[in-house]
Amino acid sequence: MTTFLWTMVLLSGIVVAVALSWDRRKHRSVGDLWVSPFWYFTLLWVLAFPLRAWLLGSGAIVTQSQRTFDADELAVALGLAIVVWAAVWTGYARARPSCPPASEAPPGIIWPCILVIALSIAGIAVTPTIMDGSQGAPGHGYFAARMSKGWLFLIPELPTVALTAAAPLFVGRTLRGFPALLAAVTVASVVVLAFLLLPYLSTRRHIALLAMVAIMTVALGAPRRWKLAAVAVLGTILGTPLLDIARTFAGYAVGKSLADAAVLTLVNFVTGAERMAYQFSSTFEGVDHMARLWQVATPSMLLTGIDHGTSWLFNAGLSLLPRAVWPSKPVSNGNIAQQEFLYPELFQSHVPQVAQPPGLVVDYLFGFGLPGALVLALMTGWLLKRLGTLLVDPTAPAAARAIALFSFVNMFNLVRGGTGFLNGLVIFLLVTVLMYGPRHVLDGLRAVLPRTGPQSHQEA
Repeated sequence: MTTFLWTMVLLSGIVVAVALSWDRRKHRSVGDLWVSPFWYFTLLWVLAFPLRAWLLGSGAIVTQSQRTFDADELAVALGLAIVVWAAVWTGYARARPSCPPASEAPPGIIWPCILVIALSIAGIAVTPTIMDGSQGAPGHGYFAARMSKGWLFLIPELPTVALTAAAPLFVGRTLRGFPALLAAVTVASVVVLAFLLLPYLSTRRHIALLAMVAIMTVALGAPRRWKLAAVAVLGTILGTPLLDIARTFAGYAVGKSLADAAVLTLVNFVTGAERMAYQFSSTFEGVDHMARLWQVATPSMLLTGIDHGTSWLFNAGLSLLPRAVWPSKPVSNGNIAQQEFLYPELFQSHVPQVAQPPGLVVDYLFGFGLPGALVLALMTGWLLKRLGTLLVDPTAPAAARAIALFSFVNMFNLVRGGTGFLNGLVIFLLVTVLMYGPRHVLDGLRAVLPRTGPQSHQEA
C-alpha cells in the first residue's frame, strides 16, 4: 500500500471525525446519531470506500469483477469519493429541519393491512413461476428471465414496500383496541414471501428489509429509540453472513430434505469460509468501481459527464415502463448501462452475467461529470437532513414519515446505486398513493420539499 493511499484513507477518517464532532456538539446526542439518515449513509459510505480501499490496497480481498487496481488508482478513486461525501455533508449541514404542514388524520389501519396481505398473496402465487420453477441464482438466467418478465419480478417486491408505507400507522400503538390478529396475519404474509424468495430468486434482501422495518417501527415508538435503531443499523452489516447462510440453506432445501440441506449448509460454511468472506466484501462495493471509471473514462468525461443524464432518467422511472409499451427500450439502461460502460466483458451475450451496481460516486459522475456530481451530492445531504427530522417527528404527516422510513431502510441502495434509488422510490410512492390516497401523499411530499415560515428545531 502506497503512502498516497494511506494518506487518502487517513484523510477520509479525519473529515468524517471532524463532521461527527461538529454535529454532536451543535445538534444532537450520541444516541440520536443512530436514527440519523445522514450518519447511516456515512457508515455505509465508509464501508464502501475508505475501508474497502484499505482492504483492496493491502490485498486482503479481491473484487467481484476479478480486476486488480494499483494503490494509486484506489487513492484517486477514494479522493473523489471524499469530495462527493464532503458535498453531501455541506448540503446536510446547511439544510434547515423540515417544518411539517398541517395534515388530515391518517387512514385507518384496516385498509393498509388488507392491501399488504393481498399483495403478499399475489407475490406468493407469482414467485414460483418467475424462474419457471428453477432456482434463480443471479446470473445469466436470472437477467434473461427478468428481461422477459420484468413486471412479474416486481410483484414480489411490493408487499415489503407496502408494509414500509404502512409502518408509521403502527408506531406507538398498543394492542388495546387494535386488530392484533389482522396485524399478525399482515406481517406473517410478508415473512412467508420473504423466505420463499430465498430459494427462488436467491435474494436475502427482502428478509433484511423486513427485519429492519420491523425494528425501526418499534424503535420510533420507544422511549430510547436509539438502542433498537443501533440494532437495525448494525444488523444490516453484521447480519450479512447469517443471511448468506440462510440463502445457502434455502438453495439446498429445493428438492432435498431439511436434514440434508442443513448438513450441506454446514459443510459449505466450514469449507467455504474464504468464499463467504468474498461475498461479504462484495456487498459493500464502491471504491473499486470508481477506480475502474478512472481507468476507462477520459479527463473530459470526468469533467463533463458520459451520458449527460440518460441513465439518471431511466433510474428515475423510465426503466419501469414495460416493453409491451416501449418495445425498443434499451436492454442496458440506468445502472446497468453504467455497469456495461465499466465492464463490457460482462455483456458479451448482451445480458449481464452478474449485477454490479456502480456505487453512488460513479453514478453521480456519470451524468454531467464532477460539477453535476457535486450538485447531486448537495441535494442528497439537504434531503437527508429533512428526512431525518421527519423520521422522528410524531406530528409529521404519516405519509411523510413513511417516505423517511423507506429512505432510511433503503440507504444501502442509495450508497450502492446512487440515483438507482429513485426507481424503488417511484414504486413506493405509487403504493403509498394506493394506501393513503393522493392528498395524504402530497402532504408528505410538501413536508420534504422547501417551505417558508417558522422551522422546527427537532433533529434526527
